[in-house]
Amino acid sequence: MHRHKIKTALFIAAAVSIIFLPVKAYSKPDAKAEDVEYYLPYEYGQKFLCGQGNNQAPSHKNDRNRYAWDFAMPEGTHLVAVASGEVVAIKEDAAGPTGSWRDNNYVLIRHASGNSSFYCHIKHNGALVEVGQKVMAGDLVALSGNTGSSGSPHLHFAICKGCSRGKPIPAKFADVPGDGIPKTGDRPVSKNFPIRHMKEYKEISKALDRYKLCSDLGCLEALPSMKKIAGIKMQKELDALKEIIEKRDSILAAYEKAAKSSLEAIRKAMENKDMQTAVRLAYFGQRDFARSRLAKEFKTIHSELKKEKGYKKALPELQDEIKYRKKIKSAIRNELKVDKKLRKETEKPKKKMLSVGGRKKTPYGRVIKQYEEALAIAPGKSAKAALTKHIEELRAREPKELS
Repeated sequence: MHRHKIKTALFIAAAVSIIFLPVKAYSKPDAKAEDVEYYLPYEYGQKFLCGQGNNQAPSHKNDRNRYAWDFAMPEGTHLVAVASGEVVAIKEDAAGPTGSWRDNNYVLIRHASGNSSFYCHIKHNGALVEVGQKVMAGDLVALSGNTGSSGSPHLHFAICKGCSRGKPIPAKFADVPGDGIPKTGDRPVSKNFPIRHMKEYKEISKALDRYKLCSDLGCLEALPSMKKIAGIKMQKELDALKEIIEKRDSILAAYEKAAKSSLEAIRKAMENKDMQTAVRLAYFGQRDFARSRLAKEFKTIHSELKKEKGYKKALPELQDEIKYRKKIKSAIRNELKVDKKLRKETEKPKKKMLSVGGRKKTPYGRVIKQYEEALAIAPGKSAKAALTKHIEELRAREPKELS
């Protein structure tokens, strides 16, 4: 604890004042200051020490810095837009700390309120935007540094009146608990998600959830088109996006790998004259991997099997599994519809649950019933075990007041 206080004190002592310099005036603001919601200036999920907060000694007691923050962070840390706006000024020519405020590197972004966010001490050539560029909350704007009048690597940040770098005004962050104002010693966690890619992020997340569900229940034919999510591009430099992209890529790779393994199993069964296994794998493989790059090979090999004498004899043996898959496919689609409906309802005021025959109507009631019907005809122990587990998970997911 004593060591932590000393470290914090040394960081505070290293912080320096920021001088006022006017910047060219820009268009009339189109929103009130209180209407603009700010989020922390670093990436979603990250946290950094607030080495010096508002009105703190030694350097945030004067008018030029009273409402500023210093966040200790390694050089090269990603800095992101705290709100949507337009880049109005950049300086990035200083190579390192010089002790002079004139060498402070910075990025200044004007927001809808007419006020600006000020990112100071950024890295040499650390601006990732250009003057005049429009940005959205969460977009990458700069790399942190240790330039100009800086004693250690950190970000000096403030919301400033108009487009003036030296007139910080009171501000708060929507992702900081309590009053929204980080205090010295705090390590606030950023919830500044890049809204530019929110739609794509949700699309990929839903696709991954659906893949897991279909894979667990052995019915990949219920999958939507994989081509759409495969073509989604986002800023991989952002950790929050990098993670979801990596998961997406791993799922696509797993899907193609499963298709390849299935084709190999079909060919092996054909070599061993095991017509029943070959027909089963080809019949369902053609459906499961209709969205794979190997889809044509499944179609070709299935057509070849149809010419074999044992095909017609093997097909009737699949009827129970065909019926099972039909029920599973329908249940999966209905479950996803319920999920979508519940997501929308969480954004609305709470309403009383409907009652049917004096009993409360549960969101997943119909879906669970469909899965139970499928369970009664599930082929094999593994399918039954996976389905039983999923039914239990759905029941556990029901709201407490409905269980």
